[in-house]
Amino acid sequence: MARSEEDKVYGVNAVRAAFARRGDQIVRVLVDEARVDDFRGLLKEAAGRRVAYKLVTADEVAAFAGSRHHEGICILARPPRSGLRYWVEQVTKSPCLVALDDVQNPHNLGAVARSAAHFGGSAILRNERDGRWTGAAFRTAEGGAEFVDRVAVRGLPDALGVGNIAQWAQA
Repeated sequence: MARSEEDKVYGVNAVRAAFARRGDQIVRVLVDEARVDDFRGLLKEAAGRRVAYKLVTADEVAAFAGSRHHEGICILARPPRSGLRYWVEQVTKSPCLVALDDVQNPHNLGAVARSAAHFGGSAILRNERDGRWTGAAFRTAEGGAEFVDRVAVRGLPDALGVGNIAQWAQA
């Protein structure tokens, strides 16, 4: 079972992007034993990083992922650091961010992440109350969620209502 602070990521493109962008944060890998040939490279990388992996049935991957749309693989990964202050201090690429309020459907969230990554957005800003990123959001993003920072704030209207977002982050 995933601890609450870990991301559950499934789907071929989402998992490959997670390995590429935050391979050192992956803590567990489950692979459908019937698809092991498709994931030999990732399993070799996991073994090299001393990450636990397990070959299981497709039904076991589905139960772990919470979805039958896992495409044969599911991982647990520690999420990257986030928060508005951290993002402002770390941003080195375009300071363009996408602000979402009350977007809770994981497929919509994933589609926005995929588009933001494609068009050079550097972060998605969301209310903490809108919930965690789910495996469905990562899968729908097709790897794009790994290329945008995920920033949660307590009050999205307050964060956006301040003229200088960097000044607000330091308050």
